[in-house]
Amino acid sequence: MNNLVIVLSVVLFVIIMGITTQTVFANQEYVVITPASGSGAKGCEKTVTGCYIPKEATVDVGGMVIFKNTDTVAHTFTSGTPDEGPSGVFDSKIVMPGNSYEFIVKNKGTIPYLCMVHPWMVGKIIVTPSAHEKRSQDWKDQDSNDEISFSGFVGPM
Repeated sequence: MNNLVIVLSVVLFVIIMGITTQTVFANQEYVVITPASGSGAKGCEKTVTGCYIPKEATVDVGGMVIFKNTDTVAHTFTSGTPDEGPSGVFDSKIVMPGNSYEFIVKNKGTIPYLCMVHPWMVGKIIVTPSAHEKRSQDWKDQDSNDEISFSGFVGPM
């Protein structure tokens, strides 16, 4: 009985560590953005959650942004701001209820977006370097005078 408890404890520990590790080190390969319920009427812009959920989304360079229209009215998902208009990075055109629009981000930075039909609906996409770019930058940031040493067995002699 004690052996079974120990084995089950180890298995549970491994599962928890696996879940935690995946969450901590997960890449931002895609993000799903939906309109807040009823956002076709003014007022959502004054709430904590905003008119898009999430109102600020993060994704890696090369990642996909998916806009799912879960609302009961048509929306657009257009890069830009109400003051400056569309920026040309992406534009879904009209997305009817139940439909979606996807695009792949190519450059890091911040992309504001809005609904052209309901211009009070605004949000922001933050595009971060991909995991590969982050590792490459870490290597570049190291001082070129740093010595790298290896110890231990590295292969057949």
